[in-house]
Amino acid sequence: MFWVGLATLIMLISGTGDDTRAFRKRVKEMEKVITELITEPARRDTALKTLTETQVALSAHRTRLAEMGTCLEAADRNYAATEADYNSCVDPLDAGWDVATDQLLTANKRFHSLLDAAEWQTIQDRLSHKP
Repeated sequence: MFWVGLATLIMLISGTGDDTRAFRKRVKEMEKVITELITEPARRDTALKTLTETQVALSAHRTRLAEMGTCLEAADRNYAATEADYNSCVDPLDAGWDVATDQLLTANKRFHSLLDAAEWQTIQDRLSHKP
């Protein structure tokens, strides 16, 4: 899950791909696989909750990135903008990256603690459309 999130964040920054649609599609597929694969209600519910928390974390990070973009665009449009103006846009993002990274790593660890190796491999295979 961490790598899906990281790829999504990279697409966000680079502006390539329809990251929102691709990520939501991947999450829906993962929800379906988890629901079908994990029959123990407590483990399944925790895995689905972790997936939801990951979506919320990525959404919050997207918001932070969008706010930075809006701030930078405003600075670009202001011919009197200073380096401090640009820094005020970018500086808060460092903490945001730390939060997003921590949330994604926590989700990844939780998934790996909930699922055994065979379950994790089944999920990976199904998400990559392997038989």
